[in-house]
Amino acid sequence: MNQNRINIIHIKNIKNILKNTKFFFDFKFIFNMDAIEKQEIVNDIIKKRRLTYSIEISDVQGNKYTVLTNFGSTIVYIKKGENYFTEEELKKN
Repeated sequence: MNQNRINIIHIKNIKNILKNTKFFFDFKFIFNMDAIEKQEIVNDIIKKRRLTYSIEISDVQGNKYTVLTNFGSTIVYIKKGENYFTEEELKKN
């Protein structure tokens, strides 16, 4: 398991522990969830699209995800329901 995945798991565990713990004082714990959320979206796109190459999210606008592939090309995926479609696929329908 790579180090980034371990860190994500630890952060999620800490967040869940803090969420389910009652404190006698006001406790604010701030996470930068952007990196974690982006990684979860990347994993979801790769799994549901069955991609054989790696991607990195460069922009998010609502349910529209602009990704950069390891080949250097840019693809825009739009989430509809539980699936991700390219803009071209949606234009055809």
